[in-house]
Amino acid sequence: MTQEKSILKPSQKASFSDLFLRLIDSVFIIDPEDYKIIEMNPACERLTAKNSDQLEGLSFLDLIDPDEKNEVDKRLRMAKRRYYPLEFESKIRLPDHREIFVRISACSLEISEKSQPLQVITKNITQEKESQKVLQAYMAELKTLNEKLEILSTTDELTQLNNIRRFRARLQEETERARRYSRSYSIILFDIDHFKHYNDHHGHPAGDELLRTLGKLLKDKSRTTDFPARYGGEEFIILCTEAGSDHAIKIAERYRKIIETYPFPFATEQPLGKVSVSIGVASWPEAGTDPQNVIEAADQALYHSKKGGRNRTTSFLELRDLKPE
Repeated sequence: MTQEKSILKPSQKASFSDLFLRLIDSVFIIDPEDYKIIEMNPACERLTAKNSDQLEGLSFLDLIDPDEKNEVDKRLRMAKRRYYPLEFESKIRLPDHREIFVRISACSLEISEKSQPLQVITKNITQEKESQKVLQAYMAELKTLNEKLEILSTTDELTQLNNIRRFRARLQEETERARRYSRSYSIILFDIDHFKHYNDHHGHPAGDELLRTLGKLLKDKSRTTDFPARYGGEEFIILCTEAGSDHAIKIAERYRKIIETYPFPFATEQPLGKVSVSIGVASWPEAGTDPQNVIEAADQALYHSKKGGRNRTTSFLELRDLKPE
């Protein structure tokens, strides 16, 4: 194999010394024992804000931030045993006490059997670090904004409960799980009795405050396995996982009693003398194998509760078992 010829004439080739002086990155040649600086290129002066007279004979560790010295010493000792450069990051303390971040590449130079100094190439990465910090802050802010957007897209603004969009998604997930593991779940659907009367006599702001309070009450009193949401207007819906019809009726009755005994403003001025709710309950799969069928069944049961005098709970199974008149 013939040796590749250089395109430069011998007289045009840059000497090692010339290349060393022209390097943009700072290059320190240091004693492997005490790390005293033997030689350096002009970039070292720009990096450290010290002239060559101040640097020569100084220990490289004297340039390092005091909190970083032990770690840099450890790394340099490791570099003495390596043929390939060891890269790591540290900080340099400037004469005006400012700190700059640097990336260091250190390796042993085998100049001769008696001379094996350390070559320490040091690059200022302060701007890179600052850019990373800005990017990290931006990413953190973006994450927070996305989380807020997710909350806004799945939360009812007035009551702070889940909205119906999030409820339907959760209901679909629960239906798939119930099918897979042969489990059951129930839906409790209710609305506020005589809510129009409340609004007409006390104003819509008072009605909104009633809805807000009821939403907070549902969040505070819900079981960890319940998933309450605002269905729309004065209607609310609750997904009760791992609950068959009998269990769901007991849960619904618990909610009904909590609401009728809560001291809502103007409660005694309502037609029933209290703020109350009418409730319908339906369970999967008795009320249907499609989740929408279960909601519709709960709605039918709710209508029966209102027709039967309000402030009561009706199960869809009761309607199914009723004999035609």
